[in-house]
Amino acid sequence: MSDPMTGWKEEYTAEVNNLTTIVSSIDNPKVGKTEPKLVKIRLEEAEQCIHRIKEVKKSFGLELRLVKDRNIKLSFEEAAKSLDARVTSLLKEIRSIKLVFIF
Repeated sequence: MSDPMTGWKEEYTAEVNNLTTIVSSIDNPKVGKTEPKLVKIRLEEAEQCIHRIKEVKKSFGLELRLVKDRNIKLSFEEAAKSLDARVTSLLKEIRSIKLVFIF
């Protein structure tokens, strides 16, 4: 039962890492000052990534309900909680970037 969960956890982690990379590239002040079009493109990429994260998170949660072993379930719940916190932080950064660039 943990094999599908490991796959979902890895996919969720990969999507969050992808969003982190996108936000990091926007957060560079030089990018904003020199190429606002690039910032807009990166924000669009971030929105697509956020959409995918929501889909993966939903599937992860549905699959997690099927796990019977409490220890395994707690481990995956803790990983999900950590990833959720990262996503929340990244969403706040994206909102602040949007306020600065007002697209």
